[in-house]
Amino acid sequence: MTSLASGRVRHRIVVMCLLFTGIMVCLYKVSGDRLFSTSPFGGPKYQYSCHITTSIIQEDDHADTQQPPPLRKHNYMDLNSFNSTRLGKEVKEHVLVLTPVHNDEQYLDHYFQLLDKTSYPNHLLSIGLLVSDSTDDTLEKLYNIVHRLQSRWRNKFYEIDVYQKDFGLDEKPDDTSLNSKRATLARAKNFLLTAALREHHSWVAWVDVKLHSYPPSIFSDLMLVDGDVVVPNCLLKRRDDEFWGFDRNNWQESDMSLERQQNTAEHEVLMEGKSMDTRLIWLGLLTYLWKITTNTRWAAIW
Repeated sequence: MTSLASGRVRHRIVVMCLLFTGIMVCLYKVSGDRLFSTSPFGGPKYQYSCHITTSIIQEDDHADTQQPPPLRKHNYMDLNSFNSTRLGKEVKEHVLVLTPVHNDEQYLDHYFQLLDKTSYPNHLLSIGLLVSDSTDDTLEKLYNIVHRLQSRWRNKFYEIDVYQKDFGLDEKPDDTSLNSKRATLARAKNFLLTAALREHHSWVAWVDVKLHSYPPSIFSDLMLVDGDVVVPNCLLKRRDDEFWGFDRNNWQESDMSLERQQNTAEHEVLMEGKSMDTRLIWLGLLTYLWKITTNTRWAAIW
């Protein structure tokens, strides 16, 4: 019995070592998407995601065909009865806050201070951040902040996930690279949403890392609108204490724009644009929709 047991122990040790080595090789070769995560159930740690970022079809004809395919996990979830409500805080619905960051080390402290002061309970807030093409200490600063916040004995966030993936962001300051930057940002947002979204999340809120201020009740206020997509108006406070609306990326169809569509030929393509001689002049821009009524700013609702 003793020799058999010791033989099994040695066999298990060898198998476990080989398994551990295989896992490390898989993590190194399959993915370079670095992340760390924290939650009240464990301390912050660096780890590597096993998301497959390379094609499973080998272009090299001499590649090792004996290597087993990567394991894939399949889950079934019936979401027919799942729905978000106007009273998310009262019924304890989870909110996922998503933020892409670049070289934003100087904004991170204030970003988390604002989130920490919202009236929405922290234990119902999950935060997902994606660090892309950063050349400063954004990632290290994030690690320190997350470690401090999630090491508190109370008022912890439900979960904080930080991902790192570079997309080759064009750093040219001219307008020629504007479309490229927008396309890159769209890819980054899709990646972040796919990586961070969980089945228990009822709402997703995209929050810019450079925001100066917003009401503590921002999440509850947006829920009360009861829309599938709600875009709050982001304003720039000028030196004369006046607010300047600059967001021309969000708009609604107006009566005039809908009327003009009735007279559009089938071969014509309607395009939004930035200049006033394009279709944009007929649309209801979020920039011009805002006003203050009983201390409430309007938002664009879809």
